[in-house]
Amino acid sequence: MSESSLLDAHASEIDGELYWYYEYLVRKSPTKTAQGQNLFRHYVASTAEREGYLYSLSASTLGQQWSEMGPLLEKTVASFRLLPPTDTYVPPYKDPWRFW
Repeated sequence: MSESSLLDAHASEIDGELYWYYEYLVRKSPTKTAQGQNLFRHYVASTAEREGYLYSLSASTLGQQWSEMGPLLEKTVASFRLLPPTDTYVPPYKDPWRFW
């Protein structure tokens, strides 16, 4: 297996916003507590765009914990939504340092 592998990628429109969902594996370096060459982190993520800026939520766990943690992480990522802008919304291009 390569250093990283894309397992799934798709988009869905929810409440007029387009969300991209992806699931992938990344090879993890061995550590003192986790030896071996076939160690992977399993990631799920969602991304949405507003006014040219990308907003993402990503969650991951070790591959061997995926069967236990995966369903919870998938549910969490699937719940990611951009809230409608309010009168107090400040887009990143108007005050970029606010976001750091």
